[in-house]
Amino acid sequence: MDIAELSDIQSESGVIGTLIYHPEFILHTDYLQPGYFFGVENGCIYWAIQELYKSGITNIDAYNISNKLQSNKSVQKTIEKYNLPSVQEFIELYKETARHTMEEYKMLADNIVTLAFKRDLVKTLNQLSANCFNPDYELEKLNNVVYGELDKLTQKYISTNDIHILGNDID
Repeated sequence: MDIAELSDIQSESGVIGTLIYHPEFILHTDYLQPGYFFGVENGCIYWAIQELYKSGITNIDAYNISNKLQSNKSVQKTIEKYNLPSVQEFIELYKETARHTMEEYKMLADNIVTLAFKRDLVKTLNQLSANCFNPDYELEKLNNVVYGELDKLTQKYISTNDIHILGNDID
């Protein structure tokens, strides 16, 4: 099975397209991280939008995104490595997939996070299954490694959309 099957470029494009029109939506998905995107270019552009919004810039356009991408050396290297087209070309494509309601945006973001978790889970389980064939791993060591890796994975993906009101939880 190909791990690329656990991706949805349309959801990724939809999140970015939505943020071009509604950058304030990013406040409702603080659990979404640039590294969760399967498309490296999408992760880089999401990072740039996130950073722009944090610094108070709400005009999300090709100029501002390009400047932000160029400001980070590692992102710049990633862009060069993958030979990405111009940001303006991306923006035109993203506009086609933009959503204009919070519910649709959150659905796309949740899909990205779920698929990222599944990709990481597959990678972790493959590594753990390889450990099963290591003669140096006795039961206790293997048990500790399995629970440790799974715990790290679940901690990485903790997210909740529930807002609890104290009065509802305590009588």
